[in-house]
Amino acid sequence: MKWTLAVSGRLGEWRLRPRPLFKVYRAKQRGSVHMDTHCHGYAVMRRIYPLMKFSENGPDIPSELIDAALRGEVVFLCGAGVSQPDLPNFEDLTQKVFANLGLAMDAAERHSFEAKRYEEALGSLSRRLADRRSLYDAIFAELDADKARSLQVHATLLRLSRDFEGKPALVTTNFDTLLERALQDQTKAQVRDKSFASAQVPAPAGPRFEGIIHLHGRFADKKLGLDESDLVLTSADYGDAYLRSGWAARFLYDLARTRTIVLVGYSASDAPVRYILNILEADRERFPDLKTIYVLDQAKPNSPNPSAAWDAIAVEPILFCVSFEQFWADMGAWADLVELPRQWRKERLAELAGRQIDQVHPWELDQAIWMLSQRDGMEQLEQLPFSPQWIEFIRAHDLFKPNSGSDWALCRWAIAHFESPLAFQEVLKSAGAIGEHAAALLLRGLDDKNRKPIPPHLQRAWRLLVISLRQTKPHDRWMHYGAFGRVKADIASGDDLREILQLFTPTLHLSVPYSSYEPSEEEPTLSALCRREFKTRGHPQLEDLLKVIPPNSVAIWPLIQLATGALLEALLLARDAERTGARDDLVGYDVPSIADHPQNAHHDGFLPLVRLSAELWVRLSAIDPAKARVVAETWRLGDFPIVRRLWLFTMHQDTTLSASEVVSALIAMPLEDFWDHRKEIMELLRDRTKGAQALDELASRIVAGPPLDEERDEKVRQRIRDNAVWIYLQPFALGITPPPSAARLALDDINARKKWNDRPFEESNFFKVWLGDVRSGPFGDAAPLAQAPIEKRVEIAAALEQHHTFDQSDVWQVYCHDDPDGAFDALVASAGVTAQTDRWRSLLYAIVGVGSATEEAKTRGAALCVRVFDIVAQHPTYELKDLSHPLVDLYTYAVEVGAPAADGTWDSLWECSRVADQQVIEVTTHEDPGYELIFQAINSSPGKLARLMVNRLGSAWQSLAPADQASSEKRFAMMTADPSAMGQLARAILVEFVAWVHHSLPQLIDELKQRMSGSDAEGSALRSILVGASPSIGAPLMAQLKEPLLLGVVEHRGEGATTSNAAMRLVAYVCHDLDRPADDPARLAPGEPKSLLSKARPEIRAEAAETLANWLSRETERPRDELWRTKYSKMFQQLWPPERRAQTNRASLSLAKLTFAADEAFPEALSKIRPYIVALDEEWPTLHFMTTEDAKAIVDRFPRQVLELLWLLLRPASRGQCSELGETLDRIKAAEPSLERDRRFQLLETRALRL
Repeated sequence: MKWTLAVSGRLGEWRLRPRPLFKVYRAKQRGSVHMDTHCHGYAVMRRIYPLMKFSENGPDIPSELIDAALRGEVVFLCGAGVSQPDLPNFEDLTQKVFANLGLAMDAAERHSFEAKRYEEALGSLSRRLADRRSLYDAIFAELDADKARSLQVHATLLRLSRDFEGKPALVTTNFDTLLERALQDQTKAQVRDKSFASAQVPAPAGPRFEGIIHLHGRFADKKLGLDESDLVLTSADYGDAYLRSGWAARFLYDLARTRTIVLVGYSASDAPVRYILNILEADRERFPDLKTIYVLDQAKPNSPNPSAAWDAIAVEPILFCVSFEQFWADMGAWADLVELPRQWRKERLAELAGRQIDQVHPWELDQAIWMLSQRDGMEQLEQLPFSPQWIEFIRAHDLFKPNSGSDWALCRWAIAHFESPLAFQEVLKSAGAIGEHAAALLLRGLDDKNRKPIPPHLQRAWRLLVISLRQTKPHDRWMHYGAFGRVKADIASGDDLREILQLFTPTLHLSVPYSSYEPSEEEPTLSALCRREFKTRGHPQLEDLLKVIPPNSVAIWPLIQLATGALLEALLLARDAERTGARDDLVGYDVPSIADHPQNAHHDGFLPLVRLSAELWVRLSAIDPAKARVVAETWRLGDFPIVRRLWLFTMHQDTTLSASEVVSALIAMPLEDFWDHRKEIMELLRDRTKGAQALDELASRIVAGPPLDEERDEKVRQRIRDNAVWIYLQPFALGITPPPSAARLALDDINARKKWNDRPFEESNFFKVWLGDVRSGPFGDAAPLAQAPIEKRVEIAAALEQHHTFDQSDVWQVYCHDDPDGAFDALVASAGVTAQTDRWRSLLYAIVGVGSATEEAKTRGAALCVRVFDIVAQHPTYELKDLSHPLVDLYTYAVEVGAPAADGTWDSLWECSRVADQQVIEVTTHEDPGYELIFQAINSSPGKLARLMVNRLGSAWQSLAPADQASSEKRFAMMTADPSAMGQLARAILVEFVAWVHHSLPQLIDELKQRMSGSDAEGSALRSILVGASPSIGAPLMAQLKEPLLLGVVEHRGEGATTSNAAMRLVAYVCHDLDRPADDPARLAPGEPKSLLSKARPEIRAEAAETLANWLSRETERPRDELWRTKYSKMFQQLWPPERRAQTNRASLSLAKLTFAADEAFPEALSKIRPYIVALDEEWPTLHFMTTEDAKAIVDRFPRQVLELLWLLLRPASRGQCSELGETLDRIKAAEPSLERDRRFQLLETRALRL
């Protein structure tokens, strides 16, 4: 599948561009932007919906047309082209008729013929003939059906153009009877009663509507027993059929309402096409139920716009580049599909599935997308050898949908591939598209005793996936409010409590691991197959529930029982998911603290349920201590670490427990729990052991340290043991005065050996993982450097960084920050610049860090800058290339603090940057090139140097000495003309400040304009900067940069403020045009603003409307209604594109704001703007602009017109509810009560969200 940008109108449009290099982009989503069909060296860009080909270069058939043909809803309307080369087309027929009659065309006939109005030429000829019958005889001689050598094309059309019951129904404007002969060959039956002609055609969708329908008449055919009918041949005949009598027009109108018409064998200039489509287009404006009309036509070789002939006609062109022979072969393949769709899809999918997906051509992938979007096509997943790569492709095109049948097909495919880890991961990626009932199918497959063996970890992964898919789905996120209210009133039911508990119970979520599984000989672990996480819904917050539970609520006891059960159930699932167990406990990381603590912030998973259980226990212990002890004992006996931590929490909270009971419990608990549950254990050691018995035994347990892996190095084990014992002894010693001797001696020993006498005991020691107090660099103690001889400092820093990586890794940076003068002296004394580049870089940034907040800092920084640049001047630029960035930053700082710098410093740094080989990163087609270039520029040495020049000179340019102006101008000219990447980066800054350049150095604007006008990547990026990021561009500069500025608006791809700025440029240009003389070459041509805005992105159009609305609403010097009439209505008239396709709901709200901004001219503004307002398409449309004080006055003054505007915005084609709508409707009703009975008012009431 190949991709291009699409320009889609009501019936679709094609656009052409020079063919790019061959490149295939796989679609990530069905729909949106689709194929470019390469044709004779060009790439055709077209309207988008899923398309399908039957050969590589054949026509792209829209899937909706294929589906309509399968439903029997397509009728082919055939022209002369279907009978070629055996019979002539209309042009050749006209020429041969004149030749056979021995007549030459007169001037009028020649004019009509050359204008391709052949019916007019023949009409004129008929009026010249004495016997009009001779005209028909001449035509019959040329269109004699006996001349046809093959009826294969006609047979193909008959196979395609059939109704749901299989009866052929085909319309033609041809006079010959080749279609009847083909029908007789197919059916072997007489076709006399299946052929209709002229005014005797049957009514579409009527009981007689079948067979061959000759809209313009039929010749006699003795072989078939068919009589001749009246013919529609001349312009007079056309006038009667389509206008005066109108039977042909009525037939076509009814046909277009009931069937999808496909024209084939016509050119856009054919008379039948003009009459048929003009009739239908006129009706389409009034009757939207007319179906889309398609035309099949061959694209002209090397045409700059192959669809141009069809663009002005109400038809969807399907162009092809292949020969007619191949085209009709494709139509035959389409007919095969229509006749036996299930068989065709099955055979074709079998062919494709047997190949690796990277060996399948893009057009074949399009076929696969369409086939797999059909129910019977998706059913082939299980039966055909689709690889996991095929599943990835299907998922990427969003073909799997929950509860649609496609998820069942995916699950059946999964069952057939249970033993494949890659299959598991592909199904996992598609999990969001698998419904609960389809997931049950996976479970039945896993329980099937006859299935293939599955490796244990993989089988567990499949079962976890099924569990995660079958978990209870979330209810309406607002339903809990009622339950909370009943809890607050202490009347909650058991169902309320279960509903509330589900809000805080974690559910299992599986996702693709960070490192995808790669096939190997080894069995994959569960972690290699999937990530397993437990999450809650995140809304509401636990605090919201705790606030509404009354202190003595009867719900506390049942709720804590339910919470304990839910916690154990979730933990059992977590154990299956290898997230927790008797010892290993990843769940514990969800819960830094059982008690409320800031470290719990930003944690989810099991935390809400555990915290709810803990808080409920505290409240239960206050009203029923006996039941609270039952719960605590249940938690003590729990199989999971997190549950036992809840028990430790209860011991800390239960004041009825003695200190001796707490100590006994700590001594009796398993050694692993004692050391693993650090937070809760340490709190008990600190707060609940004072005055207890058996303290010596508890101290001995602490001093013995945690159990450690014997395989570890003894030094490592000793370090871990010392740290753990020290951390536990600290709170133990705080809680008991004096502490047991064993504890005191052990603490003294550790402090002496580790030199930890000054080590502070901090709150972070209570936690295994501490968040918030993040260790951030640089790390190091610079004292050893400050005390060392100057010439040794660099050497000592290197040694410290190498041998003390944890606490001295950044000691040189710390030293530079503490004493930049000393660091400078040390570097000068140790070696040249090139030998210590990294250390010089640290020093340069440290000097910049001195800042300019105080005069002292400025003086110190300036002196350091002078010293550095004195050294820099002694080195050639190539030696400084690795320091170009920090040197430019230092130079910028030097200018800021007023440090004297040599005149050539800027030039030296520019050359230094050149040696550093600056590069411009290539921008992808989806990015805003201006944003990417300016982002690179402001972070590059050339960009910083250019910005420094502009900022340094600024408004002081005019006051510079002539010599300074000359040297500065030379630098700017050099940056403007530099062809290298450095020049691009500098020019990005100059274009950003192009207004300053225009004011100070106007002679450079033409060179910049030339760069901005370029067709290369730089030109596109500079135009984007010009329209999106350059401030204060006045009217004269706009006029001078007219071409790149307007092109920049059209092609702008930025977002946010840059989009608004780009739109503002065009609006401002139109505004300036109002003051320009009519003959001013800077003025935009009539219609040019409309064309520009039409070509721009929808976001630009929306922002243009927003700009008009904002400008007018902020006008204060003159009444806004007067300004609308004299200025803004003219701007809107000149600017806004008239095409229907250019109107989007993005712009509708801004256009509505513009009508309100017109104040007393609101009705006039609405009258002008209303055709361009389309219904909104938002879940929660906002009409806040209608609730301001000024807007309320307009509603009161013009209620009927405001109702009309609301209807335009929120008519039934839109969706969603609006919270501001109710207030506006109330004001309308108050201003004009009779409007309440308006049907529009009543329907809008249903859209109002009244809180």
